[in-house]
Amino acid sequence: MVYTYSPGFRVAVTLWFLATGSLYKTLGYAFRVAYNTISLIVPETCRAIISVYGDGELKLPQTAEQWEQVAQQYEERLNLPQCIGAIDGKHICLPNPALGGSYYYNYKKFYSIVLLAIVDAAYKFMYIEVGAIGSESDGGVFA
Repeated sequence: MVYTYSPGFRVAVTLWFLATGSLYKTLGYAFRVAYNTISLIVPETCRAIISVYGDGELKLPQTAEQWEQVAQQYEERLNLPQCIGAIDGKHICLPNPALGGSYYYNYKKFYSIVLLAIVDAAYKFMYIEVGAIGSESDGGVFA
C-alpha cells in the first residue's frame, strides 16, 4: 500500500525538522510515520520550497541604496542604527558522512552541517547558506 501525504503535512514535518533539528526517528514517532519516509519528505519539501520561492523571496541587496534601505528599516522598526542584517547559524544533526573524519564533528559534540541565514528587519531571509561542514564556525561559513 502506497501512502501519499498532503502538502500541509509535508510542510509541517519539514518545518518541525528545520526548527528543532530533531532526528528523523524522533519525527517519525511524533508524526506516526516511518523515519525512512521522513528522510524522503524533508529533502523533497526543501527542494520544492526553494524551486518555488528561492529566486523571488531570497534577495540579497545588490546596491548601496538597497543596503541603506535595510539599515533604515532596522533603525525604524528595532531602533538599531547602522544594522544591515541579523545573522545566525544552526547545526543540523546528521550521521557522519563516509570518509567525513572529524570535519563534520562540531563543538556541540555531534556531527552536523551548518545552516547560516541573514534576515532583514522584517525577519525575511535575504541569504541562506546550507551545507558547510559542522566543524566550521558561523564566522568561517560567513567568510
